[in-house]
Amino acid sequence: MKISVIILLSLCLTAVLAAGKCQSHQAYLKAKAFLQDIANGNSQAATDAVNKFASYYENKNPSSSASSDDLGVCSQSGQYQGHQSCCDAKITKFIEKVVLFKVKPLQTQNNIVMKFLNALVKIINKPACSVKSGATKPSSTSDLINNSALTNLQALIKGHKTCKVQFATTIVQFTRGAVCTVCAGVDQLSSLFDSSGNLIISQSSADQFQTAITASLQCFKDAVSWTSVGSNPGLQAVVNEVFAAYLDNSCSSISNYVTKIQTIFASNGGVKTSGVCSSTTVFQKQPNCEGAQQGDSTIDSQVSSARFLEQMGFENIRVLQSADSTTSSSGGVNILVTSTTDSSIDPDGNVDTTTDSLGSSLLSSFLLSSLAVLFLILY
Repeated sequence: MKISVIILLSLCLTAVLAAGKCQSHQAYLKAKAFLQDIANGNSQAATDAVNKFASYYENKNPSSSASSDDLGVCSQSGQYQGHQSCCDAKITKFIEKVVLFKVKPLQTQNNIVMKFLNALVKIINKPACSVKSGATKPSSTSDLINNSALTNLQALIKGHKTCKVQFATTIVQFTRGAVCTVCAGVDQLSSLFDSSGNLIISQSSADQFQTAITASLQCFKDAVSWTSVGSNPGLQAVVNEVFAAYLDNSCSSISNYVTKIQTIFASNGGVKTSGVCSSTTVFQKQPNCEGAQQGDSTIDSQVSSARFLEQMGFENIRVLQSADSTTSSSGGVNILVTSTTDSSIDPDGNVDTTTDSLGSSLLSSFLLSSLAVLFLILY
């Protein structure tokens, strides 16, 4: 009896040790490094979540035919369904949520609208102009934002929040599309990666991403237009309203301040809508793209400088990333994957990033079961 059980356990152990073919999945190797990069510097929760995912995924074998239930959010367009995928419902639920770790860093950036508000606060607090009778100079951007009497400013803030959500949502969906490639069937990989190891993206999907990201950056650009655009009141109207609310109108420097702000935020504060985000840089962060909402990188220093009333130059720092993917008009993956969880993305980055536990690895489960069987035999 004992010999039979030992033989059975040996066979099971051999099967387990032979498992884990998914650990060499071509897309997984790229996505794992990408997720670790996202988690690095984000939070310990992000790091723990990625490590648990890696342990779970690497101990799996591909299924014979993945169902839409297995693929979950990654089943969009049916591109991986019916193939030998390494994904199950636990993995795809993880993928659906883990990309939300991108939101907080994006939403806490000092974007172009916040730079404008910061400039207003610093200018108002310069000693050249006295405070208007009955008013208190704002000590922070929060003081401005909380002044509901400033209707043009409130319109700017409202539009700015819409831009933030739109921008973050597009980045999250693009990232989810990249990570969903770990669900590609092992029988598909040769048709989804070219001979150089580049992921092949469908041209239509790449175009959708470019359209969405351009629209979100245009939103920021319109928000900081000097004149009104659509529902945006224009910075000129906001500046005049704010200065009238806080500064004594007898101050001779006000007109100079207005002119300087107009100069600093010329060309919509340096916000670019094209040439900053690449649909073929998939498994890497894109600092140039993710920082595009910040506009010109020298605005803060220009406002803080003692040379405030002098002409200063502009600078747009560009960090170019190498492409790791290519596009095809006759195939390729869908790189923009949506989810109902995207509706929880807010302008402050307060989004639930809790991922469900992926449980113990296959090997761990086997060892626990084996110990239980041996205990029963021996005792």
